[in-house]
Amino acid sequence: MNDYKEINSIIGEWDGKLLHYAEQFLLNRDAAQNVVQNVFVQYIRYRREHDGERINPGVWLLRAVRNACRKEQHGAMVFQSFPFPVPGGSDEVCAMRQKISSLDAADQELLFLHFSEKKRYEEIAEITGNNLPTTAKLIAAAVQRLNDLGGVA
Repeated sequence: MNDYKEINSIIGEWDGKLLHYAEQFLLNRDAAQNVVQNVFVQYIRYRREHDGERINPGVWLLRAVRNACRKEQHGAMVFQSFPFPVPGGSDEVCAMRQKISSLDAADQELLFLHFSEKKRYEEIAEITGNNLPTTAKLIAAAVQRLNDLGGVA
């Protein structure tokens, strides 16, 4: 991957998304920026070493950021609330965020990837390292737990 236009395009498209994702784990913007910068360097190296291999850059980058953040947290799963897309007024948004924040970190991450980042089950499976059937069951269970809180109609 020696095409600087392609690299700049990928960075432009993913920098903000990756930074936001990393901040949800690390709760520290500077640490999140360091992780994202390091992941972009790793991505460029990986692409140079695997020239011609077809990969989904977004999935590769999200998985790498997730793994780097978990390593930074010494394997702990900490994921904070995120901007969940909820129609309606701010009271509804606040109520939804409060319900989501009461879920465990794994559920929050799955809901973030599926609803906020609009990732398909296959992509989420690749990002989280689970197989597709397990991912589908985990997402369904997270949505059900949110429904049980009165979260999704």
